[in-house]
Amino acid sequence: MRTKNLVWICFTLLLALSTTAILPAKAQAPRVYVDPPEIIDPTKTPGTSFIVNINIQGGSDVYTWAFVLSWDPAMLNVTDVTEGPYLIEVAPEGTFLIDKRYQEAGYIDEACSILGPYPGQSGDGTLLTVTFLVEKVGETLLHLSDAVLIDSATPPNTTYPEVTDGFFANRETAPADLAGRSAWPERHHHVIAKVGTTQTLYAKIRNLGTRTAAVKVVFTYTMDGGAGMVETTEQYLAVGEIRVVSTTLTVTPGKYQVVAQCWYRYYSDLLATGKGPWTPSDTKSFSFAVV
Repeated sequence: MRTKNLVWICFTLLLALSTTAILPAKAQAPRVYVDPPEIIDPTKTPGTSFIVNINIQGGSDVYTWAFVLSWDPAMLNVTDVTEGPYLIEVAPEGTFLIDKRYQEAGYIDEACSILGPYPGQSGDGTLLTVTFLVEKVGETLLHLSDAVLIDSATPPNTTYPEVTDGFFANRETAPADLAGRSAWPERHHHVIAKVGTTQTLYAKIRNLGTRTAAVKVVFTYTMDGGAGMVETTEQYLAVGEIRVVSTTLTVTPGKYQVVAQCWYRYYSDLLATGKGPWTPSDTKSFSFAVV
């Protein structure tokens, strides 16, 4: 009896292992997102317009989609909603779009489905294109919620995709620089035997704008034919603030030539973080030796 049990256990384990080996890789969850993800443009003054797409990535047999897009109604006014080509491409009898707009509350409630007994769409594409009229200077999230994907099966299967919000701002970005073009190493003559292999690099940064600035300093270096880069963490400086920042570099013996450069980008009061691309500012060069 004991031998039979052992044989059965071995058979079960082999079956489990063989089944696991042929299982397909887990499919990546579909995603619905705002494109472009960030619009930071002070030229988008009140009275101008901009367009965003609501896209899907990794869809599978999508027959029906739905979602809610919301924003600050004091900032933006939706003026047009157009169905994207995603479902239209696989819908011989067309599609049906439900477009509900609630401007005073600041959201749209959208849904679309293929008409007729046809398979759904798979892959990536555009679900919807939305046009906004800018009402004032400020910033707002373009927030996606309640996203649903339904396939063409009978009965249908429902998927809740990941969602990624968008962001719009038309305020000026506060510029920054190296105050007095100040950047320096902790030690110009670094002796590893005395202080170890870590050198600290410093810079003094300054907010030149009229609102909070997002700032960092990037140190690029060359040493005996090699090269590298280290940078500070992102800093948020109040109007007129000057701050000393630092980062560390692991060193080996040699002569280091370093260029410190200040970079700045838009600071979002709404999200309390920096957003958008970085803009380069001034530089300062220095050197030090390691023995």
